[in-house]
Amino acid sequence: MVVTLKDIADAVGVKKQTVSVVLNNKPTAIPVSKATRERILETARHMKYHPNGAARSLATGRTQRVAFWMPVLEGRFFHEISCLLHRLVRDKRYELIAWEFDRQTPDHSHSAGFARIDVDGVMVFGSGLEPKVHSNLGRVPIVNMGMHCSGGPQDFVEVDLYPASRKAVEYLLDRGRSRVAYMLCVEDDRHQAYLDAMRNADKSPELIVCPDYFRGTGRRVIKEYVLAHGCPEGIFCISDELAIGASRGLRDLGLRIPRDVTMVGCEGIEDLDYLESPISSVSVPKDEMCRLAWDFLYQRIQQPQVPQQAAFLSATLQVRE
Repeated sequence: MVVTLKDIADAVGVKKQTVSVVLNNKPTAIPVSKATRERILETARHMKYHPNGAARSLATGRTQRVAFWMPVLEGRFFHEISCLLHRLVRDKRYELIAWEFDRQTPDHSHSAGFARIDVDGVMVFGSGLEPKVHSNLGRVPIVNMGMHCSGGPQDFVEVDLYPASRKAVEYLLDRGRSRVAYMLCVEDDRHQAYLDAMRNADKSPELIVCPDYFRGTGRRVIKEYVLAHGCPEGIFCISDELAIGASRGLRDLGLRIPRDVTMVGCEGIEDLDYLESPISSVSVPKDEMCRLAWDFLYQRIQQPQVPQQAAFLSATLQVRE
């Protein structure tokens, strides 16, 4: 049986309009008490009420869908981000469409498909949407999140990785690891933090360049590097995925963490809590980043004319020993 607003109203003993105000988060001239609001929400959950999405879209002119534009990268970080956003938008009775893109795709087919989706807003991780996609979205609200996402007119939540990354390299040096290498696949704030920390300690930088972030790549590249150049005593990795892969490669060579090599990754994925060998990490505040990004987008959808919303967050070094 389909549960209606009237069914809930009859069960609670209030008017149907009151139920509609509470379940749809509508502004009203007559306030609804906290106790009544909680009774309505609890009754709706107990009766397994599901809103009619098509009817709501016709009434509000909205799709009740938002998109998350994220890069195609192997690993847990973006899976965790996507799960967090799914839970947040669901609480506001929205649906999240997670759209992966690959900047290496020569025909940009991912962009063409994304430009055709019908959503009320978009959350973008990273450096932003391609100009063509951005223009095709028209007036759809956009919130940028992640690293290096400020500077434009859109709302944004930016995470600063530099201080914690520099602290990570200094942590390795302070533990007596005089030969500290950096595994990377792109040059960004983490790379600069590594160079600055090494220069400040009067140490020579040692870069281990990888083609991508994948675990398999980390495992293969570190073995090739160690066999050719010997093993660094400390390794800072641009991602936790690369660090996990490299730790497996070192173990293949009979080396142990942290006895022989101390490692630090970046992102702070949950998998690190379940490894036999401890790997520290520059941890991105994922929960707060996602919460703020969704709050900004939801506010922008409800009130398109609000001033630009912005937040700056900092990563932290999470030490595991």
